[in-house]
Formats: sequence, structure tokens, C-alpha cells
Amino acid sequence: MGLKTALEHNPVLTVGFLLAGGWIALTVMNVFASMGPVVGGNWVGPNGAGGLFGLGVMLVLGVLLVYLYAELAEVDPAPDTFPPER
Repeated sequence: MGLKTALEHNPVLTVGFLLAGGWIALTVMNVFASMGPVVGGNWVGPNGAGGLFGLGVMLVLGVLLVYLYAELAEVDPAPDTFPPER
């Protein structure tokens, strides 16, 4: 079963992917709002370096989620019949 077929037959999975994308977007905004200055400042608590690392991780997760959505548009080839027809 392809990913597109799985999402068509299971709406709970589709809602889960959409919620994951929304959660990533909200977390990116929260991290960006709470991080301190990148250079200088206090290194205890939320700081700029930790914020940049967190944004990088969220960026990677967002790219993976976009890649997953891009895979949904692909047309999977049908599997070959077995035994092969002559």
C-alpha cells in the first residue's frame, strides 16, 4: 500500500500529519520568540545558540514533513504480477 492510499483510507492519519505540521509551525514561532541574543548575553536558560539549534531541528522536521506531502503527489507504479504474464 502506498502512502497516498494509506492516507485516503485512514483520515485519522491525515489529521495526524496536519496536526504535526501545525505543531512544528507553532513550536518554531515559540522558540524564535523566546530565544535570547546569539552573541553575548546569558548562557543560562533560553539563549541564542540553543534557539538556533532548536530552529535547525524544527527546520529539518518541517522539510521531512514537506517531503512526506510531496510523496503523496507521486503516482506509485503498480506492482508486477507474479508469476509474470507471457
